[in-house]
Amino acid sequence: MHPLVRNTLREELTITERQDLHAAAARLLTETGASAEAVAEHLVETRPLGEEWATGVLVSAAGRARARNRVVDAVRYLRRAMDEPGSGELLAELGEVESYVDVPAAVDHLGEADPAHPALPGLLVLLGEEPEFEPGTIGDPDVVPSTPSEFDPYLRAIGFLRLRGELTAAYARVDRALTVARRWQHRPCVAAALTARSACLRDLGRLAGAESDAREALAVLESCGAARVSTPIFAALTELALALLEMGDVEVASQVFEVVPGEVPDLFGAPALLAARVRVRIAAERRKDGVRDLLDCGERLRARGGDGLSWRLPLGGDHLVAEELLARATGAVLPLAAALRERGVLLGVEGVALLEESVGLLASTGALLERARSHFALGRALHLAGRVKPARAELRVAVDLADDCGVEELAEEIRQELAAGPAGLTESERRVAALAAEGKMNREIAAALFVQLRTVEIHLTKVYRKLGIDGRDQLAPALRLAS
Repeated sequence: MHPLVRNTLREELTITERQDLHAAAARLLTETGASAEAVAEHLVETRPLGEEWATGVLVSAAGRARARNRVVDAVRYLRRAMDEPGSGELLAELGEVESYVDVPAAVDHLGEADPAHPALPGLLVLLGEEPEFEPGTIGDPDVVPSTPSEFDPYLRAIGFLRLRGELTAAYARVDRALTVARRWQHRPCVAAALTARSACLRDLGRLAGAESDAREALAVLESCGAARVSTPIFAALTELALALLEMGDVEVASQVFEVVPGEVPDLFGAPALLAARVRVRIAAERRKDGVRDLLDCGERLRARGGDGLSWRLPLGGDHLVAEELLARATGAVLPLAAALRERGVLLGVEGVALLEESVGLLASTGALLERARSHFALGRALHLAGRVKPARAELRVAVDLADDCGVEELAEEIRQELAAGPAGLTESERRVAALAAEGKMNREIAAALFVQLRTVEIHLTKVYRKLGIDGRDQLAPALRLAS
């Protein structure tokens, strides 16, 4: 009750005396009917007693702690129970509880107790040791997992919601999964949910939240002993790098991959990591390295018979057509919208219909950043086609969406496109353009405006570029659209 007195007495005790007093306290509490957990708190401070009653109390306390989601306490009690008689049957139970917070210890104990234990494969993935690639089962996104074994199938089901563009529903479900995992205090599940939520937040354009979740996932994985070279770590690194890249922080995004070995091990999460590194390296103007990663990614996907073609998007051309067909067949809205956008950009003016379809597909989703990109691409194509008013309408939507996502680099690029349109003409450029549209020659314009001929030529060059036209015969209709 009195800290000064208590601390003074403790400092005067030897370790042996202190352990003996804890043992006496444990016996006294047991005799007076105290709870198993109250007794266990004393037993964990003693050396082995060699008495079976202590084993029973510690196991009981561990069970109560697990029921209350106090996993760390349950591990402490069971580890102490292993030093008492009759603990030979506890090894598997200890490993199961340790799997929540200490993966290496869980693998050791479960492997010793039962090499065929069903939890071992999932734990080995966290340590970078994977069996042959096998597609996992898909859960029901409307049924909240009740055990850790149901967690991965549930997250895979959420992944399909994301692909279909049901982003609000996906986010709500993964957020609920994270709450469940935190209640369990199951660190691998917490990390998996954080990684999945990071992906959802990135889709929704909430990039700061996506970065935060990915960093927390990495910290949680480190706290439970996950190997740096493992699929869960690769997944969290992938989301962190992509979030940083979307925010325009290419240098920091590049640094994310510094912890990855030069030769990326052939783990299940390697293709996704390579695909993300492709984007980062190309953005960092390391195109050769990016292409090398791209081809490596494709070879790995083909080797496991799961070539989804999405890794080929940077290659363009026929690969985009194949990606579009696959996305249409599977109902994958976000990949389809991206493929349509990329193909539309390649086609320029002739790609307007594809870009309009991309915009339409994304309209009902919450994918703000993807919507910003598609509206931007459509606005550019419409500018090239001379359809200025609809172009500017698309660009205004795009810049608002980019601002909502906090992607300053993209927003500035869109603003430059807006400025390059008719409304971006300076007053001097507009006067020169108006006279040229009336049919006046350059020398006549220079004389009328009291400027040099070279000045007129420079102004007209800028006007043509901003209006997206090739010559003065197109000036009059372009200026009418601008008015």
